[in-house]
Amino acid sequence: MAAQAGVSISTVSKALNDIDVVTPTTKQRVLEAAKKLNYVPNMMGKQLKSGQTKIIGFYTRSIEAPYFSSIADVIAREVGSKGYSLNIFISTDKPLVMNNILGSMVDGIIGFEELLTEEDLKILQDNNIFAVFFDRNIKSKTMGSVVFNSFQAGFQVSEY
Repeated sequence: MAAQAGVSISTVSKALNDIDVVTPTTKQRVLEAAKKLNYVPNMMGKQLKSGQTKIIGFYTRSIEAPYFSSIADVIAREVGSKGYSLNIFISTDKPLVMNNILGSMVDGIIGFEELLTEEDLKILQDNNIFAVFFDRNIKSKTMGSVVFNSFQAGFQVSEY
């Protein structure tokens, strides 16, 4: 792309990252070259530099629950409004899930099922992994939970 725009590699980087030391004319040449070459930024490189993935992991064993799609849709919209995307992990392979979490593939997690043990939660806490769990009563510096009281809700419905 640098050759196409007639500039150095560092100038391309500065133009694409909107660093204000590049003149508007040069920046325009770089952007035109990027468009012509169908340039797509290397997201892994950006993630390495920033230390963030801007991805929230949502893990579950199955998507068969009747309300799963509604929950996933609401979560995706909410994280999207904060500049994040949602990556849904469907797996019963706990080591794979833990590798994705601890391997910096996500910035935080939402746990839909009790796949992770208390020992796993301790590991996540020790690594400052931000997490929210459904139907598990967890509260710490980096973890919280959303607990549904189905019994109480059923009672209120029957009372009504």
